[in-house]
Amino acid sequence: ILDVVDKMVVYNAEGGTEWVETPEPMRDIFSLTDEQVIALARENKAIEADYRKRKPDYKYGDDEFAIGEHDLIFELQHRPETVYSQKDENIIELKKKVVPELVAKEAERAGNLVLRGGVTGSPGAVTGKMNIIPDVSQIDRVQEGDIIVTVRTDPDWVPAMKRANGIITDVGGANCHAAIVSSELGIPCVVGTGVATEVLNKYNGEKITLDADNKAVYQGELPLEEVGEDIDVNKLLESPIKTPLGLILSNTNVARKMWPLSKLGAKFLISLLRIEFTLMDIGVHVRALEDYDNGTLEKRAQEKKNEAEHIHNIIVRIQEKMRGYPSGREYFISKLSQALEAFAAVFPQSPIIVRTTDFKTNEYMGLIGGELYEPTEANPMLGWRGLIRSLAPENRVVFKWELEAIKRARAHGYKNIWVMFPMVRNPLEVNGLREWIAELSEKYRGIPEKDLPKEVKRYLEMWNAGWRDAFEIMKEVGLEPRKDDFQVGIMVEVPTDAIRIQDYIKTGITFISFGTNDLTQFILAVDRDNELLQRILWYSEADSAVVSSVQRVIEACNAHGVKTGICGRAPTTVPGFAEMLVNSHIDSVGVEVAAFMPTWERIKEAEEKRGVI
Repeated sequence: ILDVVDKMVVYNAEGGTEWVETPEPMRDIFSLTDEQVIALARENKAIEADYRKRKPDYKYGDDEFAIGEHDLIFELQHRPETVYSQKDENIIELKKKVVPELVAKEAERAGNLVLRGGVTGSPGAVTGKMNIIPDVSQIDRVQEGDIIVTVRTDPDWVPAMKRANGIITDVGGANCHAAIVSSELGIPCVVGTGVATEVLNKYNGEKITLDADNKAVYQGELPLEEVGEDIDVNKLLESPIKTPLGLILSNTNVARKMWPLSKLGAKFLISLLRIEFTLMDIGVHVRALEDYDNGTLEKRAQEKKNEAEHIHNIIVRIQEKMRGYPSGREYFISKLSQALEAFAAVFPQSPIIVRTTDFKTNEYMGLIGGELYEPTEANPMLGWRGLIRSLAPENRVVFKWELEAIKRARAHGYKNIWVMFPMVRNPLEVNGLREWIAELSEKYRGIPEKDLPKEVKRYLEMWNAGWRDAFEIMKEVGLEPRKDDFQVGIMVEVPTDAIRIQDYIKTGITFISFGTNDLTQFILAVDRDNELLQRILWYSEADSAVVSSVQRVIEACNAHGVKTGICGRAPTTVPGFAEMLVNSHIDSVGVEVAAFMPTWERIKEAEEKRGVI
C-alpha cells in the first residue's frame, strides 16, 4: 500500500533526529522493498522462536523496527503482544454492534449523515462524544468513551485509544497504526477519510454515531443492534461434520480474522472470493487503465475538445491512484494478485475459489473513468455482465489482466487458488467455441458468403471479430485447467446452466457452485433488487422449481466426478434446504460469515439424521 507520507524522520547535524517534509520523489516510492519485507519477516520469526524457548507461554510478538542509513534494518523493540495472546485463539469473536439499515436510511433522509468515506479500519458501530485531537500533545483531553477524530495515530496514541469508543482519521489505510490498534482493542475505526478533522469540526463535542462497516458518521446517537455469533473452532474440531463448510469473503481483514478456521484444513474453504472489493480498492475502471497505458485517453482528449477537461481530470486521478507503479497494467495485476495471495496465505490447505469479475454496468460506472465505457441499462441485473462481458474483444486485454493476476499468485506458490466464472449463459462461452466454428465452416464449405444463412454469417463475423472462449483465453496467458491442480468451474445461476448441465460438464470444468440468489430470481423472474417483489414471501429458494434444479445438477455432476458447492443464504434461511443438500451429496456449502455457525448446526443435524456422522 502506498500511503500518504508527508513527513519523515532524518538525522540532524547534532546527531539526533528531526521531522522534515518528505521530498516529492520519495512520496511515490514504497517505504520498504520486497527484500526488506522478507528480511524483516525472517528476523521476526527468529526472534519469536528464541522467545518461545525462554517463555513457554509466549504466543505472539509486538515488533518495532527502523530503516537507517544504507537501508540497514534496526530492531527497536520486541515484546510479547498483550491483547490477542490473552484470548482463546480458537474463538473468533463476531458479535458486534451495527446501525440497522432502516435506521441508517432514516437518518440520511433526515440530513444527519455528516461524513461518508475512507476505509474500514476496524468494523462495528458505536456512539459517543466526538473529540477532535489535533496532535499527540493533546491526548490527555481524551475522556472515557470519546470518539477520537484526528489526522493520524502512532504508538504514542495508544493510552488515549484505550479510553476511546472509536477512531476516525484523515489519513491511513487498512494496515495503518490506527486500524491495527483499533482492531486489537475491538473498537470501530474509519481511516483515510481525507477530511474528517475539517468536515466534522462544527460537531466537536457533540454526540455522534460512527458506523465503521459503512464508513459513515451520523450526528446524534442512533439506536444500535448486536449481530453475529462467535465461531468456536474448538467445537468444530471436536465434533467435525463430513460436508466441508466454507465462507463467502471479499475483505482480506476479515479473512485474517477467520484464520483459526485454517485448522480445519481441507474441511474448510473459501467457497466464493469476490474480487469486486479489490476492484473498488483499485478504484479505476480497468479499461481506463488500459487506455491510459496505450495513450488512447490522451488522444481522446485531444480529438474531443468538449471532453478534454473531463478526461484530463480522469488522467490526473488515475496517476494519483497509480503512484508507485510503472503502468496501469502493473498497478491492476499487482493489487489483485497481492489480495489473492493474502487470502491463500491465511488458508494454505483450503481451496480459494476466485470468481472473475461480476460487476454490473451501473457498478462499473462508479469507478474512475467508468462513464467513458459503460452504457446506461434499464435493468443491469439482466444486462452486460458475467463471463460473456469478459470474453468481448474490447475487454480481451483486461480480462487477461485478471487471469494474469491469478497466474502470478499461483506462481508465488499459492496453488490452492482456483477460478470460477460467473453468469455463464452458454457452454460455448466456457470451451469449444473454436471447434464449433470449425464444424460450422465445414458444413457450409463451398457455399458463397452471400448465400450463407444470416445466422451463420453472424457467428462467423463474431469469430472474425475476435470472440474466443474462456479456456482458450486462459491458455493464452499460460493457465491450463487441471495442470498443477488448477481447478476451473462455473457458477450455476441461470436456468440454462441447470437445463444444459451435461453440456457444461463436457467443457472440462471440474466443479460448479450454485449462486442461489441469482438462480432463484431468473427461474422465478423475480428481480431481487425490486422492493415490491421482495414482499412476496413465496418467491424464494424454497420454490420447488429451484430445489429440483439444484438436485438435478448435483446428481449429474456426481455421476461425472464434477464437484458441487453452493454460495448463498438458502442453507441457513430456508427450512430443510441444508438437509436437502446433504441428502443430495453436495460436496461443500459456502455462506456469509454471520451465517457460519447456524449453517454448521443445520448441516450437523442433517448428517446425524442421515447417519453419516
